[in-house]
Amino acid sequence: MPEGDTLAPINLALQGGGSHGALTWGVLDALLEDGRLLIDGISGTSAGAMNAVVVAHGFAQAAQQHKDPKEAHAAGCELARAGLTRLWEGVGTLGSLMWGTPLAAAHPLLGMMNRWFSPYQTNPLDINPLRRLLEREVDFDLLCAAKGASGPKVFVCATNVRTGRGEIFSGARLSADAVMASACLPLLFKAVEIDGEPYWDGGFSGNPALYPLIYQTQCADVLLVHAPASEMEFVKAGHGIDRRQVMYNDFVIVGPVADPAGVKGQTTAEALKRILDTKAGFVSRGDQSGTHKAEEKLWKQAQITPDKDSQYFSAGQGMIATLNMAAEKQAYALTDRGTWITFADKMGDKNPLVIIVEGDKALFNQYSVISVNPAQCPKVKKDLAQKFEDWWVAPATQQKIADYKLKGKQLFFPNAGK
Repeated sequence: MPEGDTLAPINLALQGGGSHGALTWGVLDALLEDGRLLIDGISGTSAGAMNAVVVAHGFAQAAQQHKDPKEAHAAGCELARAGLTRLWEGVGTLGSLMWGTPLAAAHPLLGMMNRWFSPYQTNPLDINPLRRLLEREVDFDLLCAAKGASGPKVFVCATNVRTGRGEIFSGARLSADAVMASACLPLLFKAVEIDGEPYWDGGFSGNPALYPLIYQTQCADVLLVHAPASEMEFVKAGHGIDRRQVMYNDFVIVGPVADPAGVKGQTTAEALKRILDTKAGFVSRGDQSGTHKAEEKLWKQAQITPDKDSQYFSAGQGMIATLNMAAEKQAYALTDRGTWITFADKMGDKNPLVIIVEGDKALFNQYSVISVNPAQCPKVKKDLAQKFEDWWVAPATQQKIADYKLKGKQLFFPNAGK
């Protein structure tokens, strides 16, 4: 890296699948060779999780060896490149044991066996050569101990077999088990048990998960968000400053036209309880987005723990995908009104879902703007962040918000300074 160059912060989301993982190796090698990017966070699933921990491990090693930040960064890039090369050359040596390309694809006989037998029968000792390769390349104790400038934050996604929900492993929970769980193809390997819970490949729930990069990294100058409780914690912890209200809309609970749980017109708490009691089915975003956090708050207010219910499903995806899943399962879901308007317009007369619960004050959806605290993140563009905040709350912008319509319906209601 030439003297005087400023490192540009970046987040990386690394997809699973054997071929995708190998392709990502080449992309990462080029980025690391260039050396001008500061990787703040890496989210990885399956093969992407392998790539993520190897890259982060390279930077953790470099931080141990070099006190000067520039020297540590340069060494980290080279150590990460070398680690990735060893990893993928090792995978090549293993041959057909590739993520996302089951052995059945190359061997029809094994394909037939997979249809009739589970890995608990065909692989009773749970032999997985990838674990040995991973543990040879990554010192997880060192990786978990790495803090701040020691390297990027790592987020590994695996799917909880019992709930179907994606779970993120990071910090002290990052381990070889977590990465192997993220890369656990259920037709080839037994579920990986962590803290008494079984996990399969993270590709079923988040390939890769994006929300940790949004909520748990600092590659931002200013945030426009709608999760008030998390925002308050964010500001209280000193990560954000100058939180200002901008506008609001609302959430709605949608469900099948027939309303099998019989909850139309009830309060949110009453509706959620009856949906579970009647086993009518509820689909959650399950992605730690603002909408998902609002849903979790509603369950908590209703004093219900939904993820223990067999008819509570986690999409681990965006709002449109969640609504599609609810439509397929003839289940209920919580959605922001804006996405619902778009979804309903697209589905037209064929829409199997309708609004069931609306207007409850518990469904209020506040949007606010927050600047990232420059005291914690010196590279934040403080002046531009301030101008951006000022623009949102200015009378002219507030009027534009009031005038904006989606499919002829007002989408947001301005409330700056209220």
